[in-house]
Amino acid sequence: MKIRLNKINCFSIIENHLRTLVTYSTGKPSVDDWFTFFILPIILSGVMFYINGTTSSNTVNLIITALSIFVGLLINVLVLIFSLIQQETTKEIKIRILKETISNISYTIIISIITIIICLLTFINNHFLLVIATLLIYFFVVNFFITLMMIVKRMYLLFTDQLDQFQKEITKKKLEDLK
Repeated sequence: MKIRLNKINCFSIIENHLRTLVTYSTGKPSVDDWFTFFILPIILSGVMFYINGTTSSNTVNLIITALSIFVGLLINVLVLIFSLIQQETTKEIKIRILKETISNISYTIIISIITIIICLLTFINNHFLLVIATLLIYFFVVNFFITLMMIVKRMYLLFTDQLDQFQKEITKKKLEDLK
């Protein structure tokens, strides 16, 4: 019997997130994005480990609490984006950005869950496991916040675009009323 785990397989979400890290004009992977989202977190996690050593139980509890709160908020943002998608049917670029933002948010939720699971591993009394878990926790937390900043920027652009559309409609209506 072959176990597939199709119900919890999230690799397509991770693949879709990675597809957003491209240069739009060429469609090729962006070196800057890959550096920002993967190399920089590796460097920063090494520096944090060098400075702080392994994570304390207080740090782990703080990370678990913060990520749990963010997961709830990000799920609400997904619902908000779904309502934006229902309103938007004409701008192909906006639809693409909405889809990419959904991939980014879903990826962020997944890495939050993975980080929480890794945090729980720190309570096992094994120094080698604690060192590996600490490095992974630092990496995923840095990656989480960098991805979160990208999501905030995208949401800002989507909302300002929506507000600009509303402003144009109001101006158009005022002009029609003057005629």
